[in-house]
Amino acid sequence: MRPANKQMEPTRLKVRAILLPRRAAHLRRSADENQEHEHDETRKGTESHLEPTMTNWKTDFPIHEQVEDFSGRQRSFVIDCHEGALGYTVRASEEASDGLGYEFGAYSETSPYSALGRVREKMSRCLATRHITASSGIRQMLHDRLKGRITSDGKGRVLLVVDGIPLDIEDIESFLRSREGWEFELCISDALQ
Repeated sequence: MRPANKQMEPTRLKVRAILLPRRAAHLRRSADENQEHEHDETRKGTESHLEPTMTNWKTDFPIHEQVEDFSGRQRSFVIDCHEGALGYTVRASEEASDGLGYEFGAYSETSPYSALGRVREKMSRCLATRHITASSGIRQMLHDRLKGRITSDGKGRVLLVVDGIPLDIEDIESFLRSREGWEFELCISDALQ
């Protein structure tokens, strides 16, 4: 019985070796056919819909989304995508904020949807954390870290937008005055990372 098994084993290997190139050729042919079409129509039950492909992603943008912040307030964002020579940049800007609200961005070399996922993750994470309060009438830091973005007020003055609130240098000075003698670390990073 053992000799029969030894003879069958090489035969199976030869068959697999023959089938693999044919299967790969079939897959290449399928991929080429799919690229010729602008979109793929699929049917689920009685409905048909378009599957996103790399040629019709532009129809998905801009996206209008609402995200809840740390206080339960719904914030409205416009998410837009731009294709560059090396990839896709997706940015989300808070609506009706005149550039002084929340803004998020992400980059992907391969897919606008990958960058979109990263932007949504940043939005959820950042909106869930509160950094400052004004409950006593004076803006104060809630903990030892501020996170936001650097912008200007259009008059040449620098503003830091933290929790969707523009802070000027005097606000930052008051935060630092109450922590005199402490150490600090300043880290400025690319908004797309």
